Amino acid sequence: MRYYEFIMEYKTQITKGNYGQKILDKIGLPTIVQRKAFPPNMYENDYTMGALDLMDTPRINPIDNSHNIDNITVEDYNEHKDEIVDWLLQQFEYFDPTSNKQYTQQIVKWFLNAKSLSPQGGFPSIEDGISTLKQSLYSFQKMKERLPQEMTRTVDDKDQPYNPRDIASYPDAGTFMSSVQKMRQEFGKPDDLPKGDSIIIYNKDGVTARWAKDQAAACHLGQGTQWCTAATQS
Repeated sequence: MRYYEFIMEYKTQITKGNYGQKILDKIGLPTIVQRKAFPPNMYENDYTMGALDLMDTPRINPIDNSHNIDNITVEDYNEHKDEIVDWLLQQFEYFDPTSNKQYTQQIVKWFLNAKSLSPQGGFPSIEDGISTLKQSLYSFQKMKERLPQEMTRTVDDKDQPYNPRDIASYPDAGTFMSSVQKMRQEFGKPDDLPKGDSIIIYNKDGVTARWAKDQAAACHLGQGTQWCTAATQS
């Protein structure tokens, strides 16, 4: 194993040691095992459903992700809990576009602090994590040094100062993504992306619309947005 891989594995193990049980509690797995019932706001999120899949829990209805949890045992939980934590940490590392995964721990904290495991609760689905959140982190990393050291935002009808360069100053992933989207308008620079292949489908009165024919064109035309197709780090 190369030195870099060793360091990354070491960091992952530290994160697992510090947050492993909290992650399992967050997805409601101990409650599901003990009570044979889903905790409130826990049903049908990607993370709990993925954990149940890893435990080979049969799906009653694959369309709505419902699982038969009546026969889950403590032994099943103990056998799979390490694998489940590893899988979840791997998802969070996928969300982090940096080579040294410097934002993964903050992603874990956002996950643990989310009101619910949904975009409405402040944390994205896995699909949105590897597209929208990843793109936001990439943009933040690119423009961080151009950001001022202090800005204000409104919380409970009061203006509060914060350091926009400090990723820990964003209370949840949803706030972070919307903040980055706004800051890109003032502090961002167009990404140096290949233009790809596109065609003009409308050109009149100073308005030009293009149709992207490949992924590179979709990324180039959609940069600065949070569309999944424009997420260059997916």
